[in-house]
Amino acid sequence: MPVRDATKIGATGVTSFSCPAPSTVSGDRLIAWHSSDRASGMVAPSGGWTLLSEANAFAPGVTFRTNVWTRIGTGTNPSSYTFTQGAGGAGVVQIVSMSGASAATPRIAFLTNTGTEAPTPSVTLPAGTGTQLRYATGRSVSGPPEWSTPDGFTEEGFASSSGGVSSTLVSRGIDTPGATGIEVFDSDRLAQGIHGFTVVVPGESQGGGGNPPTPPPSVPALPSGERVVHYTYEFADLLTDELIAKDLDLHGVSYERRIGEPGTFGATVNITDAVTAAKVARIVPRHPEDLSTGPGRTVVHVYRNGIIWGSYIIWSASVSWQGSGPIQVSISGSSLESYLTKVKIREDLTYSSDDQIAIARALLTEMQSTPRYDIGLELQSGTSGVVRDRTYLASESSTYGERLTELANVDAGFEWAIQVIANEDGSRTRHWVWGYPKLGNDATSHKFQQPGAVLSWQEDIDPLRGGTAFQTRGESINDDASTTSEPLVSAVVLAQAHIDAGWAGLDVTVDYGSVSDVDTLDDYATWWATNRAGAVRIHQATVRLPANTSYGPGNLGDTVTLMLVNHWWPIEDGVASFAKSWRVVGMAFTPPSKGSDQETCVLTFAELPEED
Repeated sequence: MPVRDATKIGATGVTSFSCPAPSTVSGDRLIAWHSSDRASGMVAPSGGWTLLSEANAFAPGVTFRTNVWTRIGTGTNPSSYTFTQGAGGAGVVQIVSMSGASAATPRIAFLTNTGTEAPTPSVTLPAGTGTQLRYATGRSVSGPPEWSTPDGFTEEGFASSSGGVSSTLVSRGIDTPGATGIEVFDSDRLAQGIHGFTVVVPGESQGGGGNPPTPPPSVPALPSGERVVHYTYEFADLLTDELIAKDLDLHGVSYERRIGEPGTFGATVNITDAVTAAKVARIVPRHPEDLSTGPGRTVVHVYRNGIIWGSYIIWSASVSWQGSGPIQVSISGSSLESYLTKVKIREDLTYSSDDQIAIARALLTEMQSTPRYDIGLELQSGTSGVVRDRTYLASESSTYGERLTELANVDAGFEWAIQVIANEDGSRTRHWVWGYPKLGNDATSHKFQQPGAVLSWQEDIDPLRGGTAFQTRGESINDDASTTSEPLVSAVVLAQAHIDAGWAGLDVTVDYGSVSDVDTLDDYATWWATNRAGAVRIHQATVRLPANTSYGPGNLGDTVTLMLVNHWWPIEDGVASFAKSWRVVGMAFTPPSKGSDQETCVLTFAELPEED
């Protein structure tokens, strides 16, 4: 499946420019990359393209974005495609046409960086053969960077603009299925807003399409000169995101980020004078008749060195005085995922033979179709290739969040999260993102060591959270009111490896009261047997992050290496006896405070069965 043709163009100081179309015949897969330092004006190019992915990275005075688009060639194709960007921007475009490509959606992932290296992540082709495309781009104030070509790859194009933006595109065939591994492009000069993309295009006779474990919109790296951790907090309206306050002095702040479930937020404010009291009253009104703001309709955006690391709905507040000292106002809340559990499904919804991601998007679209429930989520496109049948009845009084969680947490399910990204003009965009089967990147260079950045660690081993025989129960299918109602049940799914090893039977039954299909119940039981077999081990590590870290909430789902050397895990045969690579599924942060100038981050790793 070779690259048929490739074209490129660079432009500076224009809002609209055209890139010649590569030679194309009907059925060809076309992929286009557009990178620009004026992201606010970037929209879909002419010609009917579908967005595959978007990467953002921020540096002082510049916002840098790469959009990746795809389309299928037809019998009549234009001679060029028109791209747009913000006024005065510098941008580059590269387009390839590929013959013999599968109709399945290409698999895509990206990494961001600043400096002189553009890492492109590993992407897995699950079956057959295909082609991998690697794209590296960045902006330099000293002129457009030159990029190296990794060994074994063929350069398809190099594009540059006089505004300091450049990109390179290379390709290589994939003869056997599996992970492609990481490849790194080197630059001849320091670049800002580096993006490294890997796109895997399956061959025509293969499946293997769909989205890989796609990272959420990346939390960009901080400038290399940044050495101080500085937090600011902006309070805004839940529906409109209009600014309410950004001048509160918060204390005792803690916040979490998790995959597919809400993370918590907590903070306090000491009211020492009338001015502070007036500021706090903008987010916690004194009088109940003041409906303009307050818990339930206020969001706080947590900025770490100018980058959003979390957005939380304030769900509760407490104003108190303890007989001495200042009045204290405590506020607490949960990340935007929590809102989905506050909205009931009021209409019967039925989906038949639909991709599970399409069902998820349909649920969120239905929720947001009513203005009072529209929180402005932009929904990631694409499909997983896994088809489901689902019926959600209004009479069940379930929430969109509950049904979305059930849809995701099933055998061959998916992961999802909500990420908030700041735009160049100061506005913010809320993205619902997903990954199949997982979010994040398996091949990363993130590493935490003891002694070193690891401040503490903990391992909990709990068989009561697991089991060895799993069954799920659904709704009753008995329509005869005169007889006893019996719920539908799945087959019993065993944790066979544990049973074979001599474990006793530990029965677990999980209820899914709205499910009326045995196959669906079997899928849920299989998920529990796969993910909760035996004794569940929960690992946590508290680590120190540098001020200019490139690792943050945008890396949820990534695999990190934890290396420990201590009395429990001594050095054996000259190497550390504990060196594990695990997925991070949760992060809890404590910003620096007056009592402690050290920021901490607690990493929660994916739950692991006893034998891992």
